[in-house]
Amino acid sequence: MGREITNQVSGEAAIPEEIPVLSPIFESAGERAEYPILCRVDVDAAAQRLTLRPRREDLRSVEEMHLADIGARLSDGLSESVPVYFGTVEGS
Repeated sequence: MGREITNQVSGEAAIPEEIPVLSPIFESAGERAEYPILCRVDVDAAAQRLTLRPRREDLRSVEEMHLADIGARLSDGLSESVPVYFGTVEGS
């Protein structure tokens, strides 16, 4: 059954197809920034379960943005004589 029909039969309010969820990308003490990740909402009314499934392309995109942010902070914090590539210091 489609989501709208299931909602009408069960009397539940409309549930969106996707929702943005703020989530940290990396688990480390220094990296606490949260980014919005669009998640698909899957409802299993029979099991009374709601599952959020992040879209793969959003995960990749947000990870790339976060790595770029880390690289920018490293570049800003180091002297210009130290090149930074993709968040790593050359020669390390």
